[in-house]
Amino acid sequence: MKKTVILILLCACLALTGCEGEEAERESNAVTPQPTLQTMQTVSATPVPTTENGTIGAVEKVETENGFRLATDGTYNPFQLFTAASDEGTPYVVHVLTSNESLVNGVRFGAIAAVIHPDSGEFRTYPLFSAIINDSYAAHSIAKAYGMLDSRHLLYIAVQGANDEGEVQSYSVEKLDITSGEKTVIVPAIRELDSISQEEHFAPGWMTASGESLVLNSYSEGKLWVIDIADGEVRQLPKQTKHSWPFFLTSVSPDGELIWHLDSDNSRFVLLDLEGNERSTVPFSSEAIRGQSGWFYWSPNGKYAIFDDSSTSEQNPVIYEDSEFSLKAMNKLNIYTREGNGQSIMFDRSKGQFVEVAGWLGAEDEYAVLRFYDVEGASASLVPDNVSFLLLHLPTGGLTALQPNADRLPGEKLELASLYKSRPGLREPLLLVDLDSHTYVLLSDSGAWAKQSSNEASKRAWIEAASQLGGTLLHWEGKDDTRGIEKESLVLQENVREISFAGENWIVTEDMVYIRMD
Repeated sequence: MKKTVILILLCACLALTGCEGEEAERESNAVTPQPTLQTMQTVSATPVPTTENGTIGAVEKVETENGFRLATDGTYNPFQLFTAASDEGTPYVVHVLTSNESLVNGVRFGAIAAVIHPDSGEFRTYPLFSAIINDSYAAHSIAKAYGMLDSRHLLYIAVQGANDEGEVQSYSVEKLDITSGEKTVIVPAIRELDSISQEEHFAPGWMTASGESLVLNSYSEGKLWVIDIADGEVRQLPKQTKHSWPFFLTSVSPDGELIWHLDSDNSRFVLLDLEGNERSTVPFSSEAIRGQSGWFYWSPNGKYAIFDDSSTSEQNPVIYEDSEFSLKAMNKLNIYTREGNGQSIMFDRSKGQFVEVAGWLGAEDEYAVLRFYDVEGASASLVPDNVSFLLLHLPTGGLTALQPNADRLPGEKLELASLYKSRPGLREPLLLVDLDSHTYVLLSDSGAWAKQSSNEASKRAWIEAASQLGGTLLHWEGKDDTRGIEKESLVLQENVREISFAGENWIVTEDMVYIRMD
């Protein structure tokens, strides 16, 4: 593969690459946490896994002081996490684990699903697939889970192994009933992928929020396929979304129906729908795609997308840099609707004024919170200075200054300002905002909110790096607490990059650690 590097950070794997940092400085109105250290107990309960064609590796539930964790024997390792939506009570959580075993004639690649109900402790393990493959690069990029179709069914792509006659591996679309273990094949073999070069692999695919379609995208060739989950029909779109090593150059809307693509061949951004129509095209500047940590930030309901840009071709200050990418300060925001209509807001670069999106607010995502700051010089690892926050009314473009809330308004008046896709590592400013008084509480300069389903709204939780404490600091609070922002805190021994709610009272990490919020 020709490794043409376009310095823009859109790669999902880079988005999951944490960067070590010091504990964020807290404002005086934040409550100082009293952390306790999470310790593991030796008591464990090992479920009997459901197996097909032999063992699938041991996964056991180990009790801890603050909950439990799922531990493996090393055969399988955690890869993906999904919450099965539930209208009542605590939902099931599904962990997809994968294994790789080197063989003389290839690699045995397998995946299992560990399904747990946190409240009851009910625990099952199901095999998804196991195959000897000759192209692990492609298989690892496409054979995985894509989401919950409903409260019971997990959608995934399985890989079938190569045979002695020289036939290469193939892929099928299947679904798993997480309550019974029954598997249903939707597409027995995706023959449209047979023409893909053995040196090719896949960009991240996705399932639409409606659960109607699965979208696959080859990497360097940029071919797009849409699979109808109801009838298994596979169709290829007339447009291509090519990528360039080592980055992924697409930004998909939360509902999965729209794609912003960096078309480097024609120096433009293109907004595509799943029929292959170009809804909008936008020329890009060379500086705008050079060294970005972000790209198009979609609002949570997909009504708007904002792109960080630069008003000049001059080199912008670098505020973070490592071996993979650099994060540059930008002074211009381009705001687009779902139809591709846009407007721009610029700040005075000559005075060292720069801006970035810090979150979204409002039932219709009509507000964006902007982080406004100064930097001096152009060297790496500069620290933003004179930080303030602005409220942008997206329909009109109006800007209002937000004031720090020294009195700590009651918790139920404060709305969470959250990014749909957070920045790499724990570098997202975490705010609670009162839209009536235009005031805010800054909980952390650098952290990440817990992922939350629509039916889980009574608590808020977040994490921030705590290197001096040897791990990650987890906080949670009650939304209905009229006394203000009261926090519970816990030091996690692992360097956690992402947490999710598992119902009303549980937090789960990507490493399968469960913490009960009491």
